[in-house]
Amino acid sequence: LSLSGDVVAPGFFENILNAENVLYRPYGSGESAAFNLAYNIHVLLFQWESNQVDMEEEARVLKDLNTVFQRLLSYMAPEDGSFKMFRDDKKSSVWLTAFVAKTLALARVKGSWDTDLFIPKEVLTRAVAYIISKQNTTTGAFEPEEMDLAFDRKMASLEQMKNNKMLTHPIPLTAYVIIALSHISDSSKDIEPAKRAAARYLTSQAAQMSDSDVFFMAISAYALTLTQTNSDLPDRLLKLKRNDSDYMYFANQRVYRNPGKILNTESYFDPRQELLNDAYSVQ
Repeated sequence: LSLSGDVVAPGFFENILNAENVLYRPYGSGESAAFNLAYNIHVLLFQWESNQVDMEEEARVLKDLNTVFQRLLSYMAPEDGSFKMFRDDKKSSVWLTAFVAKTLALARVKGSWDTDLFIPKEVLTRAVAYIISKQNTTTGAFEPEEMDLAFDRKMASLEQMKNNKMLTHPIPLTAYVIIALSHISDSSKDIEPAKRAAARYLTSQAAQMSDSDVFFMAISAYALTLTQTNSDLPDRLLKLKRNDSDYMYFANQRVYRNPGKILNTESYFDPRQELLNDAYSVQ
């Protein structure tokens, strides 16, 4: 059991925060390499916004992040600047490349960081170019590679999960790309047209989104908000809110409290089986 005095993170309890010491998960993929960079960047940005930054600690972390960044580059395809989930993969991942591009853009927010952590603009520009090349010029959707496995399970529909077909779906992928591109402003003149076309695609698909795919609606509603596109998705979401517990929440099915018992006036939670897509509400 660990306690943190902050709502975001306990700060830098290690020299570098990573999937292993934060989530107790091994790392050895492009996603985990991107997570390792992103987590540290987000913590640093939060410390800046909350006036908690320690300049010496920040300089040390940024210098150590150079190694993290170099490890991330080992998952980059040199021919087009895209990123792969594993180094020996033949196909790149649109979702992972968007995640990396968003992270690199955030790492470039503070110009003062360049002296300790330099992110070449070319890396970001090539990643953006690859992402935009995967947009269907007719529909506006960002389409995954053929038979692209959804390593982030939220990128697959719940119906697919029930049939053990975890393939990336274009609706959440398109929404996620819009969100990622909204963090990037100076890498390509094609970003804004791509976002507008993608927003039109999400708008056209809104009526077809099932009430069971709550995440599809939520991420699409957020993406459309970023593009200032009117949509009925927020109203539909509010109608799906659940009040069957102590808190209001959104889920495709009821989330029950952990089983527990009271011993000597103390309440204890018992272990439980993992629910289908336990982290469906986390983004």
